[in-house]
Order: sequence, then C-alpha cells, then structure tokens
Amino acid sequence: MSIPYRHRRTLKRVGTLLAALLLVFTVTWLCWVIWLQRYVVYTDDGAQLNFEMSSHDIVGEVATPPEAAKNISIYYNEGDDAIDIGNDMKQLNGYYIDSDMLQKDMTGVLVRVEQLSAGTPILIDMKDPYGILPMPKYDESQKTYLTNAWDQFSVFGVPLTLSDADKDVTGIIFEALCAESYKTVFPAYYDQALKSRYSAEPATAEIIDIIMAGRKLEFTFQFGENLSALPYMFRQMLGKNSTDVASTFKKQQKALNKVVQRLIDVYMEG
Repeated sequence: MSIPYRHRRTLKRVGTLLAALLLVFTVTWLCWVIWLQRYVVYTDDGAQLNFEMSSHDIVGEVATPPEAAKNISIYYNEGDDAIDIGNDMKQLNGYYIDSDMLQKDMTGVLVRVEQLSAGTPILIDMKDPYGILPMPKYDESQKTYLTNAWDQFSVFGVPLTLSDADKDVTGIIFEALCAESYKTVFPAYYDQALKSRYSAEPATAEIIDIIMAGRKLEFTFQFGENLSALPYMFRQMLGKNSTDVASTFKKQQKALNKVVQRLIDVYMEG
C-alpha cells in the first residue's frame, strides 16, 4: 500500500514541527534547571528549593584549597603538654636516610645514627634490596652468633602493699596475659611481620631465626639508667668526639660499684 505524496509531505511537516517543539522544550527545561540552582539551599535535612533565599545572596567566604607547604612540621603532645595545651609544643625530630646517602657515605650515615639519642625515629627510603645480619662473632672460638637484647621493653609492677592473699591471683593474671601475648602478639609480629612482610628474601627469615636463637640479656643494658648510662658511654663519647675511654670510665667507677652492690642486695634479699 503506497502513501500518496500529499500525505507523506504532511507527515514530514508534522514530524519536523514535533522535533522542533521537542528541541525548544529541552532547551527551556535546561535553562529552567540552571536558573533554579541559585535557589537550591543545602541544610542538614538535605537540598531544598527556597525562592525567598538565593545562594548568591548568602554572605560568606568562598572555600579555596590551601597552598601546599614545602616543609610540614610534625608535633607531639606529651608530658606536661598533654595536660596544659597552652604550652608551646615540641617539634618531633627524626633522621631521614635514602639510597644516595648510603651509597655515597655509608660511614658518615653510621656515625650520625650512632649519635642520635635513644628513641629517635629513623626513616629509610630505599629502593635497593636489603638484608639483615646478626652481630659478628668476637673470634673463631665463638660457636654461635650472640645478639644483645635492647633495654626497651614492657614490665609489670605491683605495689609493696599487695596482700599475700592477692599475690597468687596477681601472678596468675600476669602469667595468663603473657601466655596470651605469646599466642597472639608474638606470631603476628615475629612470623607475619618480621619473617614475611619485612623480609626481602627467604634468607632474611632464616637470619632472624639465628638472631632470636642467640638472644642474650646483658646486665648493664637491663639496668642502664641506674648504672649512670654505662651502656651508652661509647655513644656519648662519639657525640663529643672524645677517645678518653679509661678516664671517662674511671670517673664513674666508684659510683657504679655502689649501684651494683645495691642491686645485688635487692636481689639477695628477695
């Protein structure tokens, strides 16, 4: 069935008219939406239309991104600052080491690290592979590698006024906490972190086992603060560019002997 030419022409005109009307409606709708945006007000309840208040009439300051600072200071709130925040806060110090520093002046880096005070954070930015080694043996007669345990660890304490009836219960609680730490914290840190996540190669995990097997608790490190900081004597001398080992120790020897004797008496008295 063929449509007469006159009818086809009429349909074409009607289609063109409808397309034009649709285009005009779309443009008008878009303009309407854009115009309405000035009356959109955002509140805690969401976005609302308020023809009595335009967003262009709101007094305020346009938020802009802050300028990027080249140097950012990091601060910590500790001790007196944690109580009285009106005091000036102390800047957190640290030492940054990258691959270029290690390649150009390894000795200089080691010297500066030795001069850092205890607890100073060190950030190492390395892209090269690395490994872990135990402390070297003193001589050929030493059969195994020995590694000294550092003096930073957690300890429990109980008051002298603790009654005899509570001593057993306190001991049981401490033992239970230690046992639970051994079952949960130790595997997470030793097996998952040290031997897996932080080990660049399988040999590193084996070295960690060797280090742990040769752990030793050295007397002066466990009581270093009471012994006039004797374990840190060489580090302090290095910071002062001093080589007077004998005279430095002699100045402390008399006081050290008294402190050692007091510690022995405490343990002997039980």
